[in-house]
Amino acid sequence: ETTDYALIEMYAAGSAADDFGAPENLNVFDAAGLAKYLVTEVVVESGKNPERNARYLGVDTVAKYHMRILNPLKSIDVNVQAEFAPFVPFQHGAIVNENDTGLFARSGDLVGIQAYHPPAGDVRYPSESTYYWWSLSGPCPNLPNGEKSSAKCLRYGNESTSKTLAGGLCHRVKSPEVPDGTHGC
Repeated sequence: ETTDYALIEMYAAGSAADDFGAPENLNVFDAAGLAKYLVTEVVVESGKNPERNARYLGVDTVAKYHMRILNPLKSIDVNVQAEFAPFVPFQHGAIVNENDTGLFARSGDLVGIQAYHPPAGDVRYPSESTYYWWSLSGPCPNLPNGEKSSAKCLRYGNESTSKTLAGGLCHRVKSPEVPDGTHGC
């Protein structure tokens, strides 16, 4: 069994209606990053409508994961803090910035990272320690939830004859679920 992967505790925030069973096409956080997200994006009251009946993006649930991470180290896109790809924001299961589709077409399934090192970061959340946000790719990252079975799903290499992106949860392609950096795992 390979031990080259990193084992990381991650948290996701979303609506109770979200599917937290498969952390795919999702932004997740370490504990400090989750606190920053909740304080500055979700619970913030300044400028919000006092009559609203839900928080930002309907966030009312937090899920905790222990994830094994191993990006394809030979990829030109795995160049952030040695073993991660750049952070890619997801919303409703899809890439927010269409320009990021090239990253996944080139390199396949990736875990991106965004680190906030003091004194840089967000002035609304002063922190003396580093905190992290990760982006976890999944199947068909270019389309929102509910449209993943479309023929328009992104493919490895972006060629019509290649397989659609599977996402990085290894149970789809092998057992045991130990990441090896190949497509789908």
